[in-house]
Amino acid sequence: MRRDVLRHESPAHAPRVITPSAVQLVVCRLGEQRVAWPADAVVEVVRAVAITPLPGAPRAVEGVINVRGTVVPVLDLRARFGLVTPPLDPAEHMILVTAGGRTIACRVDQVDQIVTIPANAVTTPRGLTASAPGVAGIATTADGIVVVHDPEAFFSEQEALALTAVLEAGPGPRATPGSTLP
Repeated sequence: MRRDVLRHESPAHAPRVITPSAVQLVVCRLGEQRVAWPADAVVEVVRAVAITPLPGAPRAVEGVINVRGTVVPVLDLRARFGLVTPPLDPAEHMILVTAGGRTIACRVDQVDQIVTIPANAVTTPRGLTASAPGVAGIATTADGIVVVHDPEAFFSEQEALALTAVLEAGPGPRATPGSTLP
């Protein structure tokens, strides 16, 4: 994995346009599936840390982590795809992305690469976004098919409101030794 994959900061939320006809994606592995996010939505990639359950959070939220003093919700992508969520493995990573004005984390098994592909290589099959919340489309890369996520659509309006209410309801989890990211 290239070092520049580990940290990328940008305020934009759409795929970075390299040329009028190309976009950049951060490609990761989630089990056997390859998933990607627009590079400009990715804040950074960090090693997995303990996830604190968040009672009352939407089902899509696995819990929260502490990232340098900020409580960050962890989205359970496996549940969104109907996959079994295994116990947290220290070899996993969390990709931090901006979504709906907040930073969220997604567990991934590994980060593969940043790719630049033609904008027309990302397609949205009919009915895909309705059946798979947060999915922007399917991309064809030199290494195969990739499911491209739209962080702005991860949560329905109802889920976003519920998450905000739960996060604002209490003081949040306390950092424990080894659970805070440097």
